Amino acid sequence: MRPHAISRQSNTTSRPWFRGKIRRAESRRPSGFALVVTVSLMILLTMLALGLLSLSAISLRGAGQSSAISEARANARLAMMLALGELQKQAGPDQRITAGGSIVSDKAVHPNWTGVWDSWKAGSATSGDDEASAHATIAGTDQLGMAPTYEGHRSDHFRRWLVSDIDANAAADIQSAVSRGLDDAVSPAPNAKAVTLVSEGSVPKATAKDKVLAGLVDIESSTDGAKARRTGRFGWWIGDESGKARIKEDPYEKGGQGMSDAMVAFRLQAPGRPSMHPLPGLGNVDEEAPLELASTRRTLELIDGVGSAGGSSFHHATPFSKSLLVDVREGGLKRDLSSILERPINYRETSDDFMLYRFDERGNERVPIQDLSAYYQLYREHLENNSRLLRGGYQVNNPDFGSGGTFTREYSNLYRQPVPIRLQYLLTLLCERRTTAEMNANKANKDPYKLHVGITPAITYWNPNNVPLVMNLGPTVANQLRFFNMPFTIRWTKEGRGYSTREPITLSWLSRGISKGGDRDTGFTLYTSGTKPIVFEPGQVRVFSLASHSTGTLKNSDTFQADLEVSAGWDPTRFI
Repeated sequence: MRPHAISRQSNTTSRPWFRGKIRRAESRRPSGFALVVTVSLMILLTMLALGLLSLSAISLRGAGQSSAISEARANARLAMMLALGELQKQAGPDQRITAGGSIVSDKAVHPNWTGVWDSWKAGSATSGDDEASAHATIAGTDQLGMAPTYEGHRSDHFRRWLVSDIDANAAADIQSAVSRGLDDAVSPAPNAKAVTLVSEGSVPKATAKDKVLAGLVDIESSTDGAKARRTGRFGWWIGDESGKARIKEDPYEKGGQGMSDAMVAFRLQAPGRPSMHPLPGLGNVDEEAPLELASTRRTLELIDGVGSAGGSSFHHATPFSKSLLVDVREGGLKRDLSSILERPINYRETSDDFMLYRFDERGNERVPIQDLSAYYQLYREHLENNSRLLRGGYQVNNPDFGSGGTFTREYSNLYRQPVPIRLQYLLTLLCERRTTAEMNANKANKDPYKLHVGITPAITYWNPNNVPLVMNLGPTVANQLRFFNMPFTIRWTKEGRGYSTREPITLSWLSRGISKGGDRDTGFTLYTSGTKPIVFEPGQVRVFSLASHSTGTLKNSDTFQADLEVSAGWDPTRFI
């Protein structure tokens, strides 16, 4: 059997109990520790409060500076927008011209201000005191003036200076660049009227001529109808980069050393490039190749030999000038003459579509476009030179004028020959005794002497080509120069005879008795290179006169005559 335990529940509650006394644990920390901790926390909180206060002050100050910087940038942006707008307004049209203030006067106090002028525009509109300009590319325009009036400084064409100024009239006055006084101040005072925009920061050791001053313009604002107050100021100036020398490498820097003859010839015919060495701050540049790498003025200073002195050329040189081939007379881009002048020459093309300007078809007053084409096409025809006078070269073909009805239309003939640039006359009087036959033929004239008028011409020729001009093809194609009359008249008075010409007489009157007929024969003819070969060096000028020492009568000839051939030099002993 399993034993069973019998338990009884009692109605009483049992509680634990202990024998003895209960004691609290005793603290052994040093006295005053809590006070130290409290003081330390108070100091930490004080430092934290001071730090937050300083940070708040810095934040407030930074916010104020940021606001001022933003306002200054906004003012600068406004000035730039106004400057660009004025630039577009004044210099935007193609028929405008810009130049620096120094063009008005060498003593200009603002020589670097940029001025804008109206050009002498083509069309019916006038500019200043000029007449309307004649031109032909716009149909229906009248042909009036062909040249403007050449007044000094062209104040009548002037528009304004591209610089800020509170006085609009001063900006539009051409004399402002010469005499307008402005205060020189990089940081202008509150009551200042001008600000210095270019000074030592751009041009080392800047003089008064190097600095650029501009007038200050106020920015005003008002709220709720209150009186406007000034909230800021700005100034601007536009510099003309087109008037500065372009900084770039000169491929012909070595003066032709190591270049082929063809390259040397190309250099002579190519447009000139400004040399960098005479410019301030660039005279010590030994190697020009790095100049191509300079994209800004600051990078220019990194080139050996330039340094900070490169700023001295701030107003004289630039690494980034650009230009367009703009027609300032008619607007738009300039015509491509290379394409126009390569076309076959047709003297009947006189319409507005072809002509650059409307020319008289007879060519009495102006040069037709066909003559320009003829000059341009000279390179096409030449002869290999076998002359002893010029070895190893070539010569331009000698002209063959042909008949009188055709040579005037062979335009290229006008240029394949030396150009007469001066004609001089030596007038002399010669008294000769009349022969017996002459006395018997006119017994009423008892004068034992007769008077001769001596006219000795000297012609000066110029070779305008950049190649030698050789003339040695013989009498059949000799160069002919014909004079139909002298450009002056003579009045005769015979002392003791009571005779005086009623009006001045011409060469045709003097020669009427010996000429063969009409006015065409009242002149004389000179020939060159008939039997005497002639060489003109490029650009050379030479004087020629008749070499014969015998006295002859006036002679005009359509064919070569040896006694009418001139020789080099001046010989006044020959009469015609």
